[in-house]
Amino acid sequence: MNQERMKILQMLQDGKLSLEDTARLLEALQQPTPMLSLSDSQSSLQPYEAPIAEINPNRSGGFDPAINLGSNFEGAQLDGANFSGAKLLFSNFNNTNFRHANLENVWIAAANLDSANLAGANLAGACILAANLEGADLQNADLRDCTILGANLDRVKFRNAIMPGRRLVFVNYEGVIFQDSMA
Repeated sequence: MNQERMKILQMLQDGKLSLEDTARLLEALQQPTPMLSLSDSQSSLQPYEAPIAEINPNRSGGFDPAINLGSNFEGAQLDGANFSGAKLLFSNFNNTNFRHANLENVWIAAANLDSANLAGANLAGACILAANLEGADLQNADLRDCTILGANLDRVKFRNAIMPGRRLVFVNYEGVIFQDSMA
């Protein structure tokens, strides 16, 4: 059994994770990792810079998870964008505007969301792992059944957020604002 599975099972045994969270995390470990192919002319992997023309917040389907490995959306305006079910891995969303975006059931891992605006966003069922949300705005966001594990929540604003069923595990709460949040 690999080290990640052992840690997850230990967290279950210690009462830090529910059985449902444990099952979700173990299932995520079993999912194949997107493969990248490097052309002969590429000597190193470079982050994907998404041209603004490719960002369409009104798409009916979610973003293709494969394009969100190491993507750089810093400062992008993604108001109302549909990322439902996407896997956003090792991506930069510093100062990105996600107001009223659909991030339902999204997986965000090892991503930078420093000062991101997620006000009114739908994050129901989302799983946020080892991410930096320092200074992010989650006012009026829907965080029902959202799992946040090992994240930096320093100065995050959860004012009026909908939060029943949310799980916050191994997170930094310094300066967090929960005023009028609905648990």
